[in-house]
Amino acid sequence: FFEAARDVWRAAQPSADHFVDAFEKHGFSCRVDVAAYPAVIDREVWLGMMRNRFWSTFAGFSDGELAAGVAEVAAAHPPGPTAFEE
Repeated sequence: FFEAARDVWRAAQPSADHFVDAFEKHGFSCRVDVAAYPAVIDREVWLGMMRNRFWSTFAGFSDGELAAGVAEVAAAHPPGPTAFEE
């Protein structure tokens, strides 16, 4: 994600406590374990997915804002596979 998209995504994500509270309210016992997993995607595939607004995170951006965000990601990652932890 580009920085503005990360901000939109964070604002839309309920905390883990939200889900724990909901489960416990309905009689379930639960815990949260956060784990990162490796992911790899070709940079051009990812840029194309963003341009096509594949995720609702991108829906509110104007065409210009989205193009600037795509350029931000392109500048930050060299062509080819991009590896990260999700």
